[in-house]
This record gives sequence, C-alpha cells and structure tokens, in this order.
Amino acid sequence: MLVGMAETVPDPAWMRWLLPERPGLPQFLVGAICLMLPAAAVMVGPDWIIPAMAVSATIGGGLGIGWSLACGRGWLRRAAVTSLAVLGVTLLCLGHLALMPRIEVLLRGHAVLGRLSYWSDAHRDGRAVDDEYDTGRGRERFSAVAHPAPGPGSVVAYTPVPLRRWTLFGYVDSCYIVLSAAGEGMIIPFSEGLDQVLAHGVPVRPTAADRNDPQR
Repeated sequence: MLVGMAETVPDPAWMRWLLPERPGLPQFLVGAICLMLPAAAVMVGPDWIIPAMAVSATIGGGLGIGWSLACGRGWLRRAAVTSLAVLGVTLLCLGHLALMPRIEVLLRGHAVLGRLSYWSDAHRDGRAVDDEYDTGRGRERFSAVAHPAPGPGSVVAYTPVPLRRWTLFGYVDSCYIVLSAAGEGMIIPFSEGLDQVLAHGVPVRPTAADRNDPQR
C-alpha cells in the first residue's frame, strides 16, 4: 500500500507580502509612499490635499494598525529595527488627519485672499468680475463694506461666510478673510469673530516713512 505524503502548499504571493514573517523593504516603501502622498498634493494644489490625506490614512494608517495587531510582536522579536521603521512610517500616516486639513484651509485662505483683493479693486472701479469664493463646502459671494471707516486699517471687503475645515467629525468653521483699505489682507480665526474685526479694523504694518517720522 502506498502512503502519500502531504505536500505543503505555499501561501499566495499577496499573503506573503501582506503578512510576512518579518517586514522588509516592500512594506517600508508602501508606508513611505503613503506618508509622502499628501505632501506631494500640497505642491499640486489645495483641492488635492484632502483626497490624498484620505488615501494615506486609509492605506498607510490601516496597514500600520493591522500589522501592529496581527504581526507586531513577532516582527519585533525577529527584526526589531526594521519593524519599528515599518510600523512607525505607516502609523505616522494617521497624523495627516490632524495636520493636512489645517494646511489645506491655510492654502485655500491665501488663494481666496488673492481673489478678494482682485474683486475689491474691480468692485471699486465698477468692473464686473466673478465675486464667488470656495468655502470648502460650497461657494459664497464676497461682501464689500458700504461706508468703510477712515484709516488704512478699516475693512473694505471680506468673506461673510467662513472657510470650513475638514475634521473626523465633519466640517467646522475655520476662518474669515478680510481686506483693509491699505490693501493688506488677514486670515481671521473663526473663534475671534468677524464683527469685532469689522468694527475695529485690522492692524496695519507701519511703512518706512511712518518709522522715520517721529510725529506719526
């Protein structure tokens, strides 16, 4: 009677990569690419930051959590340094959830400020130009102060609806954009309120003539 010997069936390639006995360069490269993806999106433009952050946190952070729970102890016994590098770079992807929305709204705020300055000049000259801006959750229209107070710090144009920032719990109001009579723009945190800025104006940096003139 012939006794057959059971053959060991090798694990599929995807499983050997996803759950290796010890981490290596492929796992580290995937984590590093996910970690750098939002930074690359910053160079392209603010519209790409949140999608890139979602991909980074989902793939990179998801792998980091999964590997920590499923393989972390065994990896650390077999290759401590490599394991710390792989788990560190993947888990760092979760930090983008806190950092990248703030960078996105800051870049969007500067873009809105440029549009606000252009619109204010056109509005003053009576030219018809696009008066809308992106709040992050839709488009709204700029507003001009009908009778600005005298002085270079008085507000002449502003965003009546605040720009909004992504969070894990939904979008929240982040900041307003205002433009002074001197042409200086400011990003005003939502917590400071818009009414106070409209009433008191914005600080204006002194010019060289102001600094040299002791009477000013």
